[in-house]
Amino acid sequence: MWSFVQNKREKYWLWIALDELTREIVGVYIGVGHSAKSASILWNS
Repeated sequence: MWSFVQNKREKYWLWIALDELTREIVGVYIGVGHSAKSASILWNS
C-alpha cells in the first residue's frame, strides 16, 4: 500500500507482515521505496 505526505511525487510505502494463522501483525515498515532493502528491513523488524 502507498500514500503521499504533502507531495504526490514522494510516495511512502507501507509494508505489513501478518501471521498466517492468526492474522496478527508481526512486522511493519514505512519507507520511501519498495526495494529488496525495504523488504529486508521489514523482515528484521
